Amino acid sequence: MNKNKENGLSSEKVFNFCNCAFLLVLVVIVAYPLYYVLIASVSDPYEVYAGKTFLLPSKVTFEGYARVFKEESIARGYLNSIYYTVLGTLVSVALIITTAYAVSKKTLPFRKGIMIFYVITMYFGGGLIPTYLVVSKTGLLASCEPE
Repeated sequence: MNKNKENGLSSEKVFNFCNCAFLLVLVVIVAYPLYYVLIASVSDPYEVYAGKTFLLPSKVTFEGYARVFKEESIARGYLNSIYYTVLGTLVSVALIITTAYAVSKKTLPFRKGIMIFYVITMYFGGGLIPTYLVVSKTGLLASCEPE
């Protein structure tokens, strides 16, 4: 009989404990910055700048939210984002479904050409060249080169 099993400590339990500990540390590393942004948003800005806000909000104030929601452009931006997201998703799903159905039929003329068109556009996005042009025009291209 295995010595570890006699003590009630199996290698599976050790592995599970190490996995849980690692994932817990990973969750804290990912979640704390999000939590900090949340508590900093309701804390007094001067307290945040002074480093007095760490785990709990200090001098809770909603002044920042009041200022943000007074701006008309913020609400318009949110509505535009929601509008474009919903409309873009609906149009995209409708086109993808109809194309997938049509391409699944072996009798479709130019089926192979349509598939090649879709596969190429999946690999090379439309923003590849404009992004390169923007980066090169702003002078950031040289900073991306290895030294």
